[in-house]
Amino acid sequence: MRKFSVGIDDFYEKFPFTTPRIDACMKEVIARYAITGKSVLSVGAGAAFEEKHFALAGNELLLIDIDESGSILPQLDKMPAKPGLSYWIGDAAEFEKGLGTYDVLYYSGFTPDELRRGSIVQANAEEGRTWSVDDDPFHPVVMGYTSAIKDGGLLLIQSYCGGIDTDYNASYLAACQRQLASHDLHLVEIHRFKETHGVMLYAATKGRRQLPPGEPIAQFHGRAASEPVERIFAASSAGEGAAGAAGLAHKAPLAQRLRRGAPLRVRRLLNRLYGRFVRYPSQRIRGFASANPNWKDYTAISTTTLARAIAEITASLPERRWKTVIDHGCGSGRKALALRSIADHVWGIDILPADGVSHVDRYIRVAIGDPNCCSPIKDDEIDVVFIYNYTGFRAATTWRTYFSPANDRISVYLEPQNFPRIIRKGGYLMISEWEAEPEARWGKAPIAEIVARAPAEYDPPPLPGFELVASGFSKAGRAPYVVYRRV
Repeated sequence: MRKFSVGIDDFYEKFPFTTPRIDACMKEVIARYAITGKSVLSVGAGAAFEEKHFALAGNELLLIDIDESGSILPQLDKMPAKPGLSYWIGDAAEFEKGLGTYDVLYYSGFTPDELRRGSIVQANAEEGRTWSVDDDPFHPVVMGYTSAIKDGGLLLIQSYCGGIDTDYNASYLAACQRQLASHDLHLVEIHRFKETHGVMLYAATKGRRQLPPGEPIAQFHGRAASEPVERIFAASSAGEGAAGAAGLAHKAPLAQRLRRGAPLRVRRLLNRLYGRFVRYPSQRIRGFASANPNWKDYTAISTTTLARAIAEITASLPERRWKTVIDHGCGSGRKALALRSIADHVWGIDILPADGVSHVDRYIRVAIGDPNCCSPIKDDEIDVVFIYNYTGFRAATTWRTYFSPANDRISVYLEPQNFPRIIRKGGYLMISEWEAEPEARWGKAPIAEIVARAPAEYDPPPLPGFELVASGFSKAGRAPYVVYRRV
């Protein structure tokens, strides 16, 4: 771990990014919560685009980040020691002790927190469950740092990658209140985007139960495309005791409440119809040419469309067909029908019982997190591992966060004893993620522009044992993809 104290001007001379959306959103957040002349601790700050506005508002800053990409530490090393801004580089879990206390604890898309919450959402979806009031919404590291909040201080969490739709998870807000209360924190309000419900802003206080009146928030989270904002929870309207707990469940529109109360099969059908005939047409009418008609329901994609997406992903490769391809996260096995266009034999890997999987030539059932999940497969036995919408993507996710060790649903497969062992030398790891929401990330940009910009902006990292050979955006699949070759 490394600790630096540098001048604010020196820091932002090295990170001079122009971020008008972030600027506008942070000014509203600062005005809402009166964050001026205070001490602010930000965990997972990165290049501190948002935190710049805390500095401009006269706040004292301590920033913490693991610097996974290695882009921040070299710049800090070059800066002269000065008072103004403290930056600690290292694993957030290493810094919990000896922090002191702060008026504001701030998180914006803290990767381990987002990925943990996203994995719970996906597991619930696979089992047809909603969020339980007993499941903790926030990562232990997030809650560990709350001990550094002063009495009467503020916790702010912006979430955009591992967000959750409270309309379908009636107990989620009660779970938030329960977990925060266990650390002497009181949930006072939550804002979210009106359409992309997973983009949320949580505010909680330590000791006191309400915020002083402030300017309303019309926008927040500048790293996501602009959307109208709604406040879905306010402590002043929820009250205390049993009445307050009852008030935590946001009252969804009637159509959504009907879908939520229906049997699982009916809900899936209604969700599919809603996505195809309501959400998708509304996005297209608003000018989002990149909108995905099957967003959140990739099972609705036709075999022909999936085969076209596969053809786009493999277009730049010297080979066009392989002997053995694994469909990783195969589900019921329907994607295998499209993979027949490039494979003589299609195997499947998933956590489901074997009697629910068809269309594959061999099925391997695994347990989540099993360090030897590929043990039934021989060395160099596989030509291609294909992953399609396995762990979910969000608007602001990049391949670097996807392949992060914090994403425990994929990182275990990248261990030497798994994919790097079973894929033959010269074989491929191909991944495409449907839940990328290009309309949320790119706005109304034309598809051609998205395709041109995607390789750089989705930012694929180096993977041990592999070389990057292709990265882009599939027009057929409306999703980013990446291809690595085993070396």
